[in-house]
Amino acid sequence: MKGLDNFTLDLKKCLRELEEFEHLLNTNQTLKETQDILPFFKRRLHLSAFIGVYVPQIIRFN
Repeated sequence: MKGLDNFTLDLKKCLRELEEFEHLLNTNQTLKETQDILPFFKRRLHLSAFIGVYVPQIIRFN
């Protein structure tokens, strides 16, 4: 099993990545999961981490 890396969320980077996500959605009529969505989020760790903690049902994370 792959281990987890230490990570510190940077909100400024997260906001910039969120703007990039908005741009991706606004400039594409259709998106493919393996060609568009997965590579996008793999390159944007701060946005991915934020989405992981945004879900209200998650009580504890590290």
